[in-house]
Amino acid sequence: MQPITVPELDFLPASYRQQTVRRRDRRWRAAVVVGGFVLLAASWIYRAYDHRAARHNFEMLTSAHKAAVGTQAAWDDARQKLELANLEAALVTYLKHPFTTSQTISAIVGPMPESLRLTEIKIVREMLRTPEAHAPPRQSLGGAADVAELRLPAAQADLNRLREEYDNQQIVVLISGDALDGEALHGYIRRLSESDVFVRAELTSLQRDSTTPADRDERSRFEARAVMRPGIGQPGGLDAVATKTQLAKILFGRPSVRAVAAGQKASQR
Repeated sequence: MQPITVPELDFLPASYRQQTVRRRDRRWRAAVVVGGFVLLAASWIYRAYDHRAARHNFEMLTSAHKAAVGTQAAWDDARQKLELANLEAALVTYLKHPFTTSQTISAIVGPMPESLRLTEIKIVREMLRTPEAHAPPRQSLGGAADVAELRLPAAQADLNRLREEYDNQQIVVLISGDALDGEALHGYIRRLSESDVFVRAELTSLQRDSTTPADRDERSRFEARAVMRPGIGQPGGLDAVATKTQLAKILFGRPSVRAVAAGQKASQR
């Protein structure tokens, strides 16, 4: 026997099924709307938190930037002041020669033996025989060099002019006197050459004194010249060749009483 299939009979009206479908659609729509609102609220909260964090970081970076700008400005100001101070120090150092007159006299009289007697000491300036010494004179106005020099700091401009005028000169000490012993005289000249004050020293003239009485020891008149070492900042000066100990000794060494007395006598003559 074949099974008997009973058809399913729907006794509900069609309007009831439509209401069920509409009700289910409303629930899905409400769920979608609520989900959208939840997502928007979560996004707004995240954006607000992110904006707050970004604002906090921006404030921190702004304060750090202001501090860095202030530090950089202070650094630039300090660097400019240091550069000006270095220029002024270089100018003052150039103007202040390390060898005063008393130190020069002390260097001359200190190694002098008893058999020598000084009669005259002269300190003169001589031009160096270099190509720079024969350079044409500067023009007072006009030209790009003068315009650039006007823009330089005052200390740098003064130092440049001093270098141009004095770097091609050397200080020479002319010494005259009497000597009883020629060997002692040559040793004295050698000691002058080896001193820290002079670059070199040489005997330029030596002749017997015909006016010496017969009952006294025969004396010889001599003339010598000693070239002083260039000053600090000058070409070949102490900043390039002298050690700190030598520089301190030369700058802060005190002349002896004998040197001061000899210097006074030489200045009177």
